[in-house]
Amino acid sequence: MAKNIREIDWERVRAELAGSIEAAKQENITLIHYNSTTGEAWRIRPDGEVTPYEMKNQTDWARVNALTEEEIEAADTFDDGLPDDWLDHAEILRLPGEKVAKRRETH
Repeated sequence: MAKNIREIDWERVRAELAGSIEAAKQENITLIHYNSTTGEAWRIRPDGEVTPYEMKNQTDWARVNALTEEEIEAADTFDDGLPDDWLDHAEILRLPGEKVAKRRETH
């Protein structure tokens, strides 16, 4: 991401985010659009305003890197008691206030 907001090629950004901008307007939500190829992240508000967004990595990589194979396997087999298709039966709740959805673009 460009360090200075004046260095951003806004024409390119708005062209690349056209679908996300339209989705934010139609759904009346704020989207966070992340492009894993460029590392750019953008906040897109329902009014079409686009601003740079800094992704916050909260992963404790030292802890992750210290895991043994056994610990990784044990974590992978964790049973939370939910059926595998639980998400198919989940109800989407709309909460009052600003709605935020994250969209991740992968290449």
